[in-house]
Amino acid sequence: MLATDPNDQAMQDDLKESIRLSFIIQELFSAGGPDSKEVGYPLFDRLKALDEATNRRAAEYGLDNSVLEKPLPAGKDLLAADQAQVQYFITRKWKADRDQADPFVHTRLYAVVSRKDMEPKLFQLGDPRGILSSAEVEQVASLRSTRSERGAMPLVTVNATFAGLYEKLMAPLESELAGANTVFVVPDGQLFAVPFSLLQDKNGKLLEERMTIRLLTRPESILGIKADQKLAKDGQAVLAGGIDYANGAERGAPPLPGARREVEEVGALLNNDAYKTDLLTGTDVTEPALREKMEAATIAHLATHGAYASGRSGGVQGVDALWQSDVILSGSGDKRAMKRDASDGRLYAFELMLWDLSKLDLLVLSACETGRGEETFVGGLRGLPTAINIAGAKRSLLTLWPVDDAGTEQFMVRFYEHLIGGETYPQALRQTRLDAIAGQLPAAEDPLVWAAFVMFEN
Repeated sequence: MLATDPNDQAMQDDLKESIRLSFIIQELFSAGGPDSKEVGYPLFDRLKALDEATNRRAAEYGLDNSVLEKPLPAGKDLLAADQAQVQYFITRKWKADRDQADPFVHTRLYAVVSRKDMEPKLFQLGDPRGILSSAEVEQVASLRSTRSERGAMPLVTVNATFAGLYEKLMAPLESELAGANTVFVVPDGQLFAVPFSLLQDKNGKLLEERMTIRLLTRPESILGIKADQKLAKDGQAVLAGGIDYANGAERGAPPLPGARREVEEVGALLNNDAYKTDLLTGTDVTEPALREKMEAATIAHLATHGAYASGRSGGVQGVDALWQSDVILSGSGDKRAMKRDASDGRLYAFELMLWDLSKLDLLVLSACETGRGEETFVGGLRGLPTAINIAGAKRSLLTLWPVDDAGTEQFMVRFYEHLIGGETYPQALRQTRLDAIAGQLPAAEDPLVWAAFVMFEN
């Protein structure tokens, strides 16, 4: 896209759609099953037609392979002097018998640190299972203990859950991060579940208080770090909350009083900022209605229940994690069909992946565990973050664990106040966290609330 005419919107759109379809096809065929054929083959035909069209246009521009195969700009070419990029990646050596409970000879976690005008530096951080396994097991086991209005509240402290992770993940990189006020982090595997803002250095200082942490879903996301960072003026938003989950005699998920207030308050703020807003509540939050409005919107905000599971974390064995990650809509009742059905009241990651959300600057899933996913060897994670990235939204604000209803409402309203005040998306999120830490948001001052929210930039 960098080599074409920026005014050629048709070609720009075709290139973006080709990338989106490529990601969908990759996910479908890596998962296998009937969906890969039923959904994947027609998409492959569309992708082939798009490639032929863009190749014809490339010829018109006189672009030969020497131009098209040039490497993309790297972090050292794009970062400012006070910025750094940390890309984590995991390597694995398999045993001959891959069906064993532990199929690896060894695994290794690496980090590559990039700074402006400097060659990247590689760090070996050891076995990621030793770094993350105890924290991950404790976190998952403890986050389903007692019911709150929007989710289960854990019984263990955050410090106990994530103690020591700074020393293992960030301390070895400190010399290369000196002078950086913003650090772009590209996680891999289970690192997507780490709340980096909560990590504390040896002096007890939170990483959140020291610098701005921006999470990227993939290394190429660094190419868009300077684009569309502030709330667009005169945009369009779709807000959904106060949902009726009942389906006949099935009551479905418990109601969320704070979710209805949350979307009404956010809607009022956006309306005052010249936004056009569509508010969906009650029985109107259906999959077809959401898709129509979200594919045309600048911002989409869903305040509801969310769920994440996989075969490795108490979910259904043999069912892809994209079918076990979802948000709950109107009329969902008590069942989880885990199949493509626009009327079942469940929006699964697999379904969301097929939507075209390329117009969305921000998708907020103000619900429990929407930032979780299953570790995979293709793309790092399978879950709602994967689906949103593939669907084309520029960024998403999600949660790593179940969150309190009242705290979520207060946190979200303050986040939009900062956005409307002119701060960038990352600045608004960080300042809202700092407001909570300072005690300005009483219902959200517990780290179990403010640290749950993470923004993935795509």
